[in-house]
Amino acid sequence: MKRNGHRHWNSPGGWIGLLMMLLLSCSGGEQRNDRPLLASNWGGTAGGPIDGRLEVQVFDDMTGDPFPNVLVSLGDSGRITTRTDNQGIAVFTGVIGPQDVHVYFCGGCDADAANPVIPVFYRIGSYYQVNASQVSIPIIPGSRSFTEAALQGKVFDVERNESVFVSALDELGVFEVLGPLGSTTYHWVTAESQLLNDPDPPPIDLTFVFTRDLDEWAAADPDGGRQGFNQVALIGKAINVSKQPQAGVRVGARYFGGNDAGRPYYFDEAGRIDPSLEATTADGRFLFLRLSSNNDVFVSARQIGVGVGARYIHLPAAGTTVFTLPVLPIIEQAVDLSGRVVVYRPDFQEEERKGFLSSENVGVEGVLINFSGDPVSEIVVTDSGAEIGGNYRSVRHLLPNSRYIAVVLAGRTFRQTYQELQFNNRSKTNYPLAVVPLGDLVAMVRAAKEDDTSGLEAGTAEILARIVAPTGQIDPNGDPILAPIPNVEIAVVDASGDEILTRAYFDDQGEVDPDRQQTGAKGAFLAFGLTPGVYTVIATDPITNETIDRKSLLVYANGVHLVELVQASGEIVLGAVRDPEGNPITPPQLSLIGGNPDCSQLGEGCSLPAAGEYFVRMEQRTGGGDYSVPVSGSKRALGLSTFRLSPDGTLNNVAFAAGLGPLAVGGRLTFDIGFTPSVSLVETTGLITLPPGFSHSDIEAVLIGAAAPRGEAFIGADIIGFFPGKVGPGFRALSLPPEGALSYFVTATARNGGGASSLIQVQGLPGIPIRQDLTLPDPPRLLSPVPPAPEEEAVVSENTPHLVWAAPDAGPVDLYRVTLETEEGEQLWEAWVPGSRTEITFPAFPEEAPEQLDPFVDGRPIIWRVHAIQAGGLSFQEFTFRQLAQRRVSNASAVSRFTIKREP
Repeated sequence: MKRNGHRHWNSPGGWIGLLMMLLLSCSGGEQRNDRPLLASNWGGTAGGPIDGRLEVQVFDDMTGDPFPNVLVSLGDSGRITTRTDNQGIAVFTGVIGPQDVHVYFCGGCDADAANPVIPVFYRIGSYYQVNASQVSIPIIPGSRSFTEAALQGKVFDVERNESVFVSALDELGVFEVLGPLGSTTYHWVTAESQLLNDPDPPPIDLTFVFTRDLDEWAAADPDGGRQGFNQVALIGKAINVSKQPQAGVRVGARYFGGNDAGRPYYFDEAGRIDPSLEATTADGRFLFLRLSSNNDVFVSARQIGVGVGARYIHLPAAGTTVFTLPVLPIIEQAVDLSGRVVVYRPDFQEEERKGFLSSENVGVEGVLINFSGDPVSEIVVTDSGAEIGGNYRSVRHLLPNSRYIAVVLAGRTFRQTYQELQFNNRSKTNYPLAVVPLGDLVAMVRAAKEDDTSGLEAGTAEILARIVAPTGQIDPNGDPILAPIPNVEIAVVDASGDEILTRAYFDDQGEVDPDRQQTGAKGAFLAFGLTPGVYTVIATDPITNETIDRKSLLVYANGVHLVELVQASGEIVLGAVRDPEGNPITPPQLSLIGGNPDCSQLGEGCSLPAAGEYFVRMEQRTGGGDYSVPVSGSKRALGLSTFRLSPDGTLNNVAFAAGLGPLAVGGRLTFDIGFTPSVSLVETTGLITLPPGFSHSDIEAVLIGAAAPRGEAFIGADIIGFFPGKVGPGFRALSLPPEGALSYFVTATARNGGGASSLIQVQGLPGIPIRQDLTLPDPPRLLSPVPPAPEEEAVVSENTPHLVWAAPDAGPVDLYRVTLETEEGEQLWEAWVPGSRTEITFPAFPEEAPEQLDPFVDGRPIIWRVHAIQAGGLSFQEFTFRQLAQRRVSNASAVSRFTIKREP
């Protein structure tokens, strides 16, 4: 499957290799099942047949601690129940075997508003037809859809043209693979880098920055530290009025909250970073490293007589942002700004031009105004009193030739409001600002929803947009006077390219009209219910389908964002993609934030309307970079492995670390990793025999692993088979020999197009094998309930579904593991079944069990899987999971689905 653009797998066995880190304690010989009720044996069955007394122990798989007061039920009636005592043991008397044992546990199902707890454990666990008087059931950390933790960090020492994959292996044998990691650059393209009214503007080349470039630039200043995980970079070019690089410009940067964004670096004339430089050279470029991602930053140049100007830039979640900073040799250092904060109406700016005494706008007294990048100490307060209510002024503080975001901080009767201000080279300017009273905003949203009872959702935001065009007249600021454009289509698109449907236009009178499909005379538009994130507002001519203007902006929770789209003529033509040295490179994958480019193919030669602001995203899956591997639940220890590939796809290096952790539920464990140069890799070859219904292209992984005193990790892989699939039965894996390994193991997995999977794991090898043939097991066949056809659904109406499957054709099965989960991957039920049985019936839900645990909710689609496990003849009536971890284990599974639909 795909995740975040990377190739991604998880081991189909799920639990296979359960507690492999215990191999170090097992190296002296196989552990015997002497004390099965101790959690140190990790659960299982023992004690001989049930003859009047059954003990069921429930414990925390992570800590070994017993779980008291857990509901345990026998049989299928749901009426034979008891609870565990302080030792986590439930006792049933007067019973004989075999029995079906069901444990109902939910960490957090009893949470309330005063004591919120997130459920993080498997919900229901069952042992079917168990005939052992002592049963010990571990509660294993639950699925990632509940509370997902992450092993994260950065991979260093990867060249521009090399690719790298990352794998994480937990103590349960579950592994994830991400990759190839890569580099991402966002180039902010506007017409500001072109001469005004140029009839034949030159193409704007795009700059692509590799992760390796950032690492080398950071290394030029060792005192500053590395460019670490989740840190981004910003490259700017100062340009003068002739649109040429401007030397002698000093820049600074602040986050929107006023915090300093760190020191700038400057490029020398040869295009290299020189930490000793204090201003731009003839190259014109500057660099900020180690920036906090997913933020807005304000970049300013203040060299009077050389270059003055400022812009605010959004920093995405990853990668490097490239932009142009126009500067002018202005003598005036700062701007005197004044204006009035008024109640929002679509034409509030036109009204203010009449003068506040003539305007119908209502001033808002005593509100706080903050400008992008200003600390709290610079907040401006509006006046109170007759004829001056809502007036504000900022004296000699803001820069000319700059763009700011003015934030009217939230008040008792209005949301926090964001509005862009753009200054020219004048020393004095006037700008009206607006706030939207909560009552007015609720009325707008209710009108858009056509629902008089709804309100604003907590944590969401709104965009109030207007499309306007210059009238040819100039206001006292020297800015063009603008007039709204009717009959225009406006769309709001999120970062994934999906259009927001919670929107509406204003009619000719300035009221929300849910039936209108284009702008009215006011040119206004509303989008609401927006979750925080980056959105692109696009205005389009419905007749020509051409873009009139577009803006991308970061939307904050519980705020109103006022956006003005301005029609303009001309075009932007994209040029070649170049590296930071200016050399043309093979174009990476290009896309446009917000989508909808006006050209058929985004890239060199693409023409875009000059009115827009465009964030061109470029991605190249080479050069290393950040990784984040999802981890379900808590983990005692994790192994991290990285595989580095040459441009021809040959594995050239491996790096790994074992015993990372522990990692708490929902936590983050950060670990950076790099490669040792000039390593010698050991080769393992073999043949893979597949079960019926599988082809060699279905093979997902052949991995070599090592168990060490601190845990285990993969030390090698068959790259050709791993990425992206084999074409023949043979494999060739390369491994980096570790120091101090206790034993080795080989894992191979495959998954076919029907969802069936197969895994083989050979454990306890004394060294890295030179030759290892592998036979993947045959999956079971699911019989009922299954859809009658791929496009149809299987329907179950009873409260106690009955599942039936057929045993694999090849070889006996020692154990079956049956799981139920939601479409989102939330674990609902886990059942262990003897290998002699091929059907189970789910029990009636006990009245005492938490109702949140009941998986059979009307209308719910359920995914069910059956895993057939071969473990060398291990008996379900006398085993521990510790023993299971030591056996040569194979696991093959099949998957199907059904939907719960009650009879009317």
